[in-house]
Amino acid sequence: MHRCLQVAEIVNLVCLELSDGMVRIPGRSGDDVSIPKHGDLAVLARTSPVFSSHAFRCIWNSVTFINIMRCLPSDSFKLALHGIRYGRYIDWDMQLLRDLNDSDFDRIRFYAPLIQHLFSDFICTRGATILPTVSPWLPGMFPNLQGIHWTHVEEYSPLIENFIGPQLTTIHIPGTCRPSLTLLSSLPLLCTRLTDVSYLTRITSRPQELQPLAVSAASECVAKQLPVVAFAADCPRLSFSDDVHRLFSAAPTGISHLKLKKFSFSPDLYPFDRDRQPDYLLQCTSLERLFCFANVTNVRVLSAVGIDWDDATVTEMARSWPHLERLNLSSFYGTRAPRTTLRCLEAFAQFCPRLTSLHIAFDATTIPTSTSQFSLEKLETLGVDASPIARTPPVAQFLARIAPNLKDLTTLVDSVAADGDPDWRKDAAPHAFAYGLRWRIVEAILKSSFDTGIVPQFIFILIALYQLNALDAPQ
Repeated sequence: MHRCLQVAEIVNLVCLELSDGMVRIPGRSGDDVSIPKHGDLAVLARTSPVFSSHAFRCIWNSVTFINIMRCLPSDSFKLALHGIRYGRYIDWDMQLLRDLNDSDFDRIRFYAPLIQHLFSDFICTRGATILPTVSPWLPGMFPNLQGIHWTHVEEYSPLIENFIGPQLTTIHIPGTCRPSLTLLSSLPLLCTRLTDVSYLTRITSRPQELQPLAVSAASECVAKQLPVVAFAADCPRLSFSDDVHRLFSAAPTGISHLKLKKFSFSPDLYPFDRDRQPDYLLQCTSLERLFCFANVTNVRVLSAVGIDWDDATVTEMARSWPHLERLNLSSFYGTRAPRTTLRCLEAFAQFCPRLTSLHIAFDATTIPTSTSQFSLEKLETLGVDASPIARTPPVAQFLARIAPNLKDLTTLVDSVAADGDPDWRKDAAPHAFAYGLRWRIVEAILKSSFDTGIVPQFIFILIALYQLNALDAPQ
């Protein structure tokens, strides 16, 4: 074995490199959630005693709740296959087979001091049902716990107070029910080192009860000076613009305008009443309520039909959020014809240089004549929903100039909702598929070295088809 592996610092760096691996899975707020992946570390630990102790510490640095509970004696519980969750992921149910006693937790006590980050488990959400039973043994068991990421098992979130200690710096919890708000209000007393608070508000009450609940959560944060860096609203009973406006108006009253980094909103998308489309339209005044959060890096606001705004409002938003890295303003049906144009991309290029992912609808039938000196050098993903488009080569040329490193271009048709959903096809924008094909041509041109003039022949065939009105879309 090489002599460098006798240096503990080098071995530790190798283990830390492998411990950076995370599994990305769907979160309740719509964004992906990362949980630790330890397969590579486990293999490394078995290769040699030189690595085992360092890998062992890294493995137990970040664990899920079920990882901990599986340290109970094998005769005290069983794991049963319950079904399929999130597509390909298996959902396991953990059940206790007998009453627990103090000695059953000896193995957990051995590992507990190594644990610094605790996650809820997306493939064993039912396993959290044992939390009320084991909670009497948990207080004080995790002296070095620094972060709690509890995003999957909302109903048991108040019980995570059993894990909380003065050394905690990060906590991500649902902020929906009153017990969760109680926990939120007690955090400053329990965790004096807290620097990162994120909470999910899942609105299941009637719309008229929306604002008091949102204000309660926000008020707890501002009154206790909590450093909220992420706010997510998952609203299964909320879709109309008036209700959305009340929620967006409540958020700035309690959350620090300088500390918030992430904002996410997901409305109710079913059922969709096509006759009430104006009531679904998200107003620009609602989004303007969020412009005060000057340091946001990730914003995700979904809507049913679109947003009623223009290039001037988009420019103001870009100017207000200079640190943006990811912006998703997608609509589910895309029936609202956008008033924004390709010029809005120039605003992002000027004021948001860190932007890597952007989803926004705009009218691409007119190409800006002025040439901006700014470009989106870091933009890799652009979502255009059902953006109208007429001539594809000029649009491709414009995008190649303003986003020279663009890798992926997605449309409304690429949405999972469009896959085999007849209701979506009935209610979606009438020309979504035709526009989608034209944007596919734009993407193909961009990926075919547009600047060098190398364009595959099939692209010219597609262009000729819609120029001959073979594609059902307005010119």
